[in-house]
Amino acid sequence: ETIWSKLLTNMSMSVLCLLTGLTARGVRDDPDMQEVIPRLLDEANAVATRYIPGVKRVTRSGPAPDHKPSILQDYELGRAMEIDVLVRAPAAFARAADIPTPMLDLMAALAIQKARDKGLYQG
Repeated sequence: ETIWSKLLTNMSMSVLCLLTGLTARGVRDDPDMQEVIPRLLDEANAVATRYIPGVKRVTRSGPAPDHKPSILQDYELGRAMEIDVLVRAPAAFARAADIPTPMLDLMAALAIQKARDKGLYQG
């Protein structure tokens, strides 16, 4: 359950940070993200609850750290990124359970393309 909770946060907020270049707090406080974040979390929570029925639902309540997540730091430094763990694996779980995740699928495609453009993703 702890792993899923961390994954839910990372697969939504961290990938948004990668795509925008903002810190977690920057993404969370951005007015343009006010509708995006809950939709991503709803999809992520749907996948998690299918596999772990009692898992605690992740919301965006509480403070967001004012730092760049590791996936963004890795991108900026030209290092290998955890794209498969953060976006491809959850997407595979969703497909296996017939759970539609259009927002997460879009985020995955954009993150993968961004990494490929910089030569950081070969998958």
